Amino acid sequence: STLCVLNIVTGVFVENATKIVSQDEEMVMMEQLNERENWFHEIKELFEAADEDGNGLLSADEFAEKLQDYRMQAWLRKIGVHVESYSAHGLFELLDFDGDGVLELEEFAQAMQSVHGYARSVDLAKVSHECKMVRKELSEFIRVSTKVFEILAPSTRVEDKNKDRDGMAKQPK
Repeated sequence: STLCVLNIVTGVFVENATKIVSQDEEMVMMEQLNERENWFHEIKELFEAADEDGNGLLSADEFAEKLQDYRMQAWLRKIGVHVESYSAHGLFELLDFDGDGVLELEEFAQAMQSVHGYARSVDLAKVSHECKMVRKELSEFIRVSTKVFEILAPSTRVEDKNKDRDGMAKQPK
């Protein structure tokens, strides 16, 4: 009978522990969502402060000018963007994903998300994958270019007619 009571007490304890863990997981998820919302709010404030003319677009010049302000640098560091390693225009080029010379709020937020903090393993894996894809495309380009050159080479090598098999210039007769 003592074992039965201990089993029941253990069962109740395990059930309560499971409920607490489930509540903790929900709490962690809610905290993460709240942190994300606060982070985006800070990004929006940062964007609006840098967008001096208020047109909803951040130009490279506006960004560079604001980046000279120590408060703006501190704000960027606060959200995890380490600006010391980049020039203003270099950082802007990194942030300007579509290369149109201006940043909209959404583009700015996505860019800040990708550059804040230090590189994570997923970031390194992505860069490694992209390098492999570029290398593969470059190899294919070289292969096709070589074939095209080989096809065009006989018609473009006029000077080769004046050389022997060893590549030496033929002596006039």
